[in-house]
Amino acid sequence: MEKKVRYPVGQQSFEVLRERDCLYVDKTQFIEMLLDEGSQ
Repeated sequence: MEKKVRYPVGQQSFEVLRERDCLYVDKTQFIEMLLDEGSQ
């Protein structure tokens, strides 16, 4: 049986993400794009 992936919506604590075995997606590479193009 496959393990379900947990998405930590709104969770800011990396420690909690690790404790709860949640998925972490690093979106750092998008910061420059957001600064250059703005956000809607």
